[in-house]
Amino acid sequence: MTNLQPPQKGLYVGRRLSFPVADGHATYVVKSVGKRTVRLQFDKSDESNLDGYRYMTLGEGGSIKLELAEQMAAHDDVWAELGYEHEVFYDGLKPGDIVHYDNGFEDYVRCEVVLATPEIVKAMSRVGDAHAGDKVLKAVALVGDWKEWKLQPNEPWVKWVKEGHYFTPNAWNLYEYPVRGERKKLDPRNLQPLQLPQ
Repeated sequence: MTNLQPPQKGLYVGRRLSFPVADGHATYVVKSVGKRTVRLQFDKSDESNLDGYRYMTLGEGGSIKLELAEQMAAHDDVWAELGYEHEVFYDGLKPGDIVHYDNGFEDYVRCEVVLATPEIVKAMSRVGDAHAGDKVLKAVALVGDWKEWKLQPNEPWVKWVKEGHYFTPNAWNLYEYPVRGERKKLDPRNLQPLQLPQ
């Protein structure tokens, strides 16, 4: 296991806040926190802002009300905590472990945990999904209550299992994730794999 640290919460100098812009976002760094306002500076180092978006009223920097900054930080804290829980769960998996992606309606994709090689990273569907050495999932079988119309040769999950597709779904979508509340009635761990069409 790696030494994962929980995300720092709250509003503080150095914190990043993101504003939605068009089909992306603009990220700003908190430079100071006053009694009524927070001063922000555009974050030029944000590699995920490929278009270089700036928030219309802030441009390269400016101030926003303290209450708005606190709300934005609290919102981001929720997502950061979910991301941290996801990382902790994946960190605890070992190569060769079997987990089950919940596709909904008691349709499960049985997956094997593997370490991503440069070839796997290149084959994954989205840029940034994984880096070499990360733990990723390889689709190996369909189990559960899949309807016949979902098991046709051209259906995506059928193709993914046949191709041994690699992906990294959110931990919350895995049956083995320690969820809050009741588990679904159908436990996929002991189910036989479904026969796939040719």
